[in-house]
Amino acid sequence: MRPALEVLDRLRQADVLRQLALSDSGFLFDPRSGQSYSLNPTAVEALEMLRLGLSMNQVAEELAKSYCTDAEQAESCLESFVHQLGRYLA
Repeated sequence: MRPALEVLDRLRQADVLRQLALSDSGFLFDPRSGQSYSLNPTAVEALEMLRLGLSMNQVAEELAKSYCTDAEQAESCLESFVHQLGRYLA
């Protein structure tokens, strides 16, 4: 499995994240494939920060603060999320 940072870099270089349509309710539409997905509020928050260009560490720190957890747990969950993005959007 590729490291999450490599997956994120690949998605950013291909401009995939910017092309996604994301609603406040968590509806995600990929216009390239026509596929749609549902994201939970945490995933919406993480994706929005990633789309703004924040680093994995910055996003993990923000999520840890928002959800009263430690940075390691937030980073682990974020890495899993980024891998899922890479799997479905690449």
